[in-house]
Amino acid sequence: MGIDVFEQLHQAIIHQIDRRTPPTTSTHDKTGSDRTSTEFSGHNLVDVDVDVDVDVDVDEASTEVDLKNVAEEDVIDNATSESIQHQGCLILDATVTEQAIRFPTDLGLLNESREITEQLIDELYKVSSLTKKPRDYRRIARKAYLAIVKQRRPGPKKIRKGIKEQRQYLHRNLSTIESLLNGLPNRAIPLSPKRLKQYWVIQHIYRQQDEMYRHKTHRCDDRIVSIHQPHVRPIMRGKLNKAVEFGAKISVSLTKQGIAKVDHIGWNAFNESTDLEAQVEAYRQRYGYYPEVVVADPIYGTQKNRAYLKSNAIRYAGKALGRPKKVTEQNREQLKRDKQQRLADYRQRIPI
Repeated sequence: MGIDVFEQLHQAIIHQIDRRTPPTTSTHDKTGSDRTSTEFSGHNLVDVDVDVDVDVDVDEASTEVDLKNVAEEDVIDNATSESIQHQGCLILDATVTEQAIRFPTDLGLLNESREITEQLIDELYKVSSLTKKPRDYRRIARKAYLAIVKQRRPGPKKIRKGIKEQRQYLHRNLSTIESLLNGLPNRAIPLSPKRLKQYWVIQHIYRQQDEMYRHKTHRCDDRIVSIHQPHVRPIMRGKLNKAVEFGAKISVSLTKQGIAKVDHIGWNAFNESTDLEAQVEAYRQRYGYYPEVVVADPIYGTQKNRAYLKSNAIRYAGKALGRPKKVTEQNREQLKRDKQQRLADYRQRIPI
């Protein structure tokens, strides 16, 4: 607080004391009447005068201290509330937490599915009433698969031919499993929960691979890339060394103190720019104030996000939309400072 604030504080205290202090005339009148009465009664006048003066002095001192404390608390509270409306830096980014799975291929998924269905046929045949085991052509299918994967760079036609063969073998095995289940004496399925889950997942994989093969494409909705982890989805990242990643995508907010919080997690791909408003509001709920600046990738710099940050007086560390300003003698230094500020903000974003 400056000198002007203290002067205003003292003036307010003096004004309150003058307003609350009783008039001096009444005090003197009272003491005069007391003195007159005591003269006739023969009591000491000095004792009465001292007692009255002490009481008045104590009341004035206590009133002055109370007013001063209240006024100082109000000034401090107002200054504190005004100074912490915006504080700190919020860094936003999204990444993928990779899962420990083998890199999936259409041919490899079909071959693994075929091998698991062959194991299911062996288990169901043991509890069935059949005297002859159904034919599954596992040796021929294995040889056809190895003939392709052992090549250094098989062409697209050979890969498509191999996918067709493995798809036919898998379809035959699924039909055999269905007939074995229907031929059981009771309707209870004699498979463990793990085997039953694999059987259901393989059926979904076959339908997806059959659809992609018929439409000559490599994309489908909710594509399964792992039999043992069917919840994992491929997420396009567009990186130079890794175009596709497999795992959960997370949206993270990091403060300048190094405290990171996962605000959004999902196995399917999502646009992380839609989480900016919720992340800023979560920052306000945790600390009681908005951040001074939000540092994020260019994908966060949508018009909606910029308007939200501007309405809350939060600076967005990114380039402005539209054409860059023309350099003149008047704005040369300002543009240079803005560029240096963007570079410093970009370096803060590197930890995520």
